[in-house]
Amino acid sequence: MRGCSPRWSLSGFCRTLAKGDPLRRWHYHCVRRRTANEEQRRALENIALGKLGGLPFEILATTFSAVQETRFVPFEFRLAGRNSAARIGDTVAFDLEPVKNPVSGEPEFVRIEHATGFIFKGAEVVSARDSRVSAGTINFRYSDKAGFVTEVHYQN
Repeated sequence: MRGCSPRWSLSGFCRTLAKGDPLRRWHYHCVRRRTANEEQRRALENIALGKLGGLPFEILATTFSAVQETRFVPFEFRLAGRNSAARIGDTVAFDLEPVKNPVSGEPEFVRIEHATGFIFKGAEVVSARDSRVSAGTINFRYSDKAGFVTEVHYQN
């Protein structure tokens, strides 16, 4: 994450959020990289909860039906495009792999373009070999489902 709040640099601090039931409103659980100091932690939390304004967070915050306490945990990333993986404390884990051709089993390159997309405009489609969240009231595992690899840029 790169950016700033009105007073603090937030570059290099990661954040994630998870939602519960994909058919219902979000149950918000936020985790931040453990190395943030207390002022940076408050700023990151206020941004994610839409309290400082700015898109998309001020819109996303209106969809939360429950907000859990923010946790500050280690983030581990293996950034390798379609073969990326991450562990975020003991709450979130995912492993990605390329979509495989159903006949040959060979990796395929699949891309989605969504010019008016809210979360992203374009992304590589991958298989989420493992995707799980276990955090308070949010517990799900969506292994062997679709995933996406993209860079997301928010700017106001």
